[in-house]
Amino acid sequence: MYLFLIVFCIKGYGVNEFYFSHLGVENGLSQSSVVCIFQDYDGYMWFGTRHGANKFDGYDFKGYLHEVNNPTSITDGYICSIDQDKEKNIWLGTRNGLSCLSAFTEEITRIYPKDVDPDCKSNTIGQFLKHKNGDLYAIEAYQVFRCNPDKTIEPVPFLQEIETAVYSIVQTQNGDIYVGTTKEGLYIYSADWELKAHYCREVEAFKNTMINCILEVDDTYMLLGTENNGVYLYNRMNDSFYQLDDTNSGLNSNTVRSLIRYNENEILIGTFGGLNLLTIDNLRISPVKVDMEEKGSLSHFSVHSLF
Repeated sequence: MYLFLIVFCIKGYGVNEFYFSHLGVENGLSQSSVVCIFQDYDGYMWFGTRHGANKFDGYDFKGYLHEVNNPTSITDGYICSIDQDKEKNIWLGTRNGLSCLSAFTEEITRIYPKDVDPDCKSNTIGQFLKHKNGDLYAIEAYQVFRCNPDKTIEPVPFLQEIETAVYSIVQTQNGDIYVGTTKEGLYIYSADWELKAHYCREVEAFKNTMINCILEVDDTYMLLGTENNGVYLYNRMNDSFYQLDDTNSGLNSNTVRSLIRYNENEILIGTFGGLNLLTIDNLRISPVKVDMEEKGSLSHFSVHSLF
């Protein structure tokens, strides 16, 4: 089994030990900080960095960079998010606008949200949401845009109850949409964007930290990774939250940036301090060994993205 972080890794060398093979600038990657990872419908891997997007076919990288005064290049070099619409067009969310790559020609269309909606507060697109109905949505901090297959976007009146910036968003198997914010905790919407619940005062720590990432564990539990307060396990059946941090578990950093299921009973947690393995049955967290001088180790302790 392979796991993409900034690298490939294989578990099996011992308890909570992984062997990592590295892909870096020497292999053609445009920059070493991989902020987001995406796999398209044809199996290609896409890596968003702080200096361009990279398409990987298993052997070679093809880079898409921002070039000053070149309107055929992407809008900005800092890639925040990557996704694909139903027509297979690739969408890049950046700190300054959207870039849509045609599925057939890879011709780039530049789109700036503030040009589409003058009320939009910025051109930064931090997240995409692929809805179960097939629609693709681009999430600016305070505004939602529908991404159309004709390479245009349109503002839609969703998430208007949220008065702080949106930082994470996922849709669960039952259709509910979970939204993590920078200052106002967790919002839960139905599949048709009707507000169902808002949790902020119930969890005091949500007032002081942003929710960086959200993962559906099963029909009962959700995991919320925060910027300063570790991981929260949310029980959907009884509306309860349980905190796991560096004081009551083996979590190696309270700055949690990414969550992904590793197997039926384990979750991988990427933090500022490295990689962690959460065992669901007993809620035990074990840090994965990192020795950057050792062959087969992570190349850096800070994990931004997991796939």
